[in-house]
Amino acid sequence: YFPDERDRVVYNGVNMRGHASPKIKTKFSRNGKVYKLKVKIGDEVHSDIAANTIFTLLGLNQDIMTYRDDIKIHLGESSFDSFRSEFSNKYGLEAFVRFVTAHGKEDNGEEWVLLHDVAHLI
Repeated sequence: YFPDERDRVVYNGVNMRGHASPKIKTKFSRNGKVYKLKVKIGDEVHSDIAANTIFTLLGLNQDIMTYRDDIKIHLGESSFDSFRSEFSNKYGLEAFVRFVTAHGKEDNGEEWVLLHDVAHLI
């Protein structure tokens, strides 16, 4: 399952493993079930999806991926400043500025970010 526009995707931390494209751990609920997924950001998104499709057609086990132009991630108990700090400490401020295209607050005070050029991995 992948989130659609009705699903509320919630931030669950920056993936600290690896060093390539930025990855954010997230989760969302649908019909009472919680789904965990990684949101991959950046240049490798397009080539990874193509390679994933080819390997799947060859019968190899692959993570299921789908591309999105943008995804809104609710920060939950985290603040925008703490998200920016975690992301920038791992991937650099340049990546943060490049991929975080907007941020704001909901009426209830919860902060959110809009990430650009992403793939969901389940």
